[in-house]
Amino acid sequence: MEEDFIIYQVKPHDNLGSIASRIDMKEDDLKSFHNIHCDKMDKIWFSDLRGIQFLCVPTHFVTPEKKIEALQKFLPQKKYSPLLHAKKYNVTENFERQNESSLNFEYDIELDFQTDQGQIFVNTHQKEFRKDGNKPDDKISSLALDCRESISPIPFVIYDHGRIASLFKPKEIAKKFKSKREEIEDFHIGEVSKKYLDLFEDNISNESYFFKQLNSTILFQILFPNTNWFHKTQFWKEKYTIIPNSFDLEFKFNIEFDDSHSNLLISKITGYLDEQCSLRELLRGIKIEDEDPEDNVFSEIKLIYETEKVSKRIHSIDAKIIIKYQGENYQTQHLHLKQS
Repeated sequence: MEEDFIIYQVKPHDNLGSIASRIDMKEDDLKSFHNIHCDKMDKIWFSDLRGIQFLCVPTHFVTPEKKIEALQKFLPQKKYSPLLHAKKYNVTENFERQNESSLNFEYDIELDFQTDQGQIFVNTHQKEFRKDGNKPDDKISSLALDCRESISPIPFVIYDHGRIASLFKPKEIAKKFKSKREEIEDFHIGEVSKKYLDLFEDNISNESYFFKQLNSTILFQILFPNTNWFHKTQFWKEKYTIIPNSFDLEFKFNIEFDDSHSNLLISKITGYLDEQCSLRELLRGIKIEDEDPEDNVFSEIKLIYETEKVSKRIHSIDAKIIIKYQGENYQTQHLHLKQS
C-alpha cells in the first residue's frame, strides 16, 4: 500500500536535519522517502536543501525503534512458556533430492507439557503417519512405525529460551522398548526384522546419539525455536543443523515482521550459510582436510512463524531448507505445521 505523504514547502532556514527532527525521522530516511515519492520534483542530494522548493514528508512515519516497541506486545516472551505451543499440530513434509524421487509425508504431533521439580519437559507423540496420502504398508516402514510407537511419547527437557535441552529420563525410553520388544517380534518375524530391532535398541540405548538423532531433525528445530529470535533487531549468527545426524553449521540470520493481519503476527526468518563446508563433509558428518573449495555447498533457511497476537501461541510454521551444490539445487526440505 502506498504511504501517505504531504508536499511540504521548504522555508528559507530549513535544512534536511531540522525537518527530519521535527517528525522524529533520520535524515537519510527522509531523503530516501522524498527521492522515492518525489516523481518529477527535484531529488535531494545535500542536507542544506539548496534549490529544493518542495519536500515529500510522510504523514504517518514510524521510526524503526517505535515499530519494535509497538511489536513487543505481540511477540512471544523471551523466557519460554508452554503457552507458546498448541497441544497438537498437523505436519506435512516434502523432501526432494537431486536425481531421486520426491517424498511426501503427513502426520500429527501431540505435545503434553509437564513439570518435574520446576523443570519443564514435554511429551512428544508423532502419530497418524501417511506417505503420499496413504498409511505406509511395506514391511520396513511398518516395523519402523511400530518401534517408534513403542517408545512414544518421547519426553524432552526444554531450555528457558525454548530450545530442546535433552531427553527427559532417557534410560526409561530404552526400558520401555525392551518391555515391548517381544510383542513386536511376534508380529515382525525374520532375520531382517531382528537386525532392525537390534539396531533400534542399540541406538536408543546410546543416549547422546539418540538425542542428536532427534534434535537434529528439522521438525524439532523449528517446533522448538530459540525464543530470543523474535526479539532480534539486527543480523545475528547461530548454529543450525540442516542434515540430520551431521554437524551443525553457522548461519547468518535476519528477521522481519508483518503485523498487518488482525489476529496474527508473521515473523519471517532468513538464514544464509556463513562458513565453508563441502557436500561430502555435510553428508558424512565429519570435517575433511584439504577439501576442494569448488565442492562447497550453499544453503538457505527460510522460516515463517505465524503467532496469535493475543495468546502469542504458534499458529503455524512454514520452513524450507535449501542446499545447493555447484550452482544447482541438491536438496530441498519443506515442512508446514499448523495448529489442529
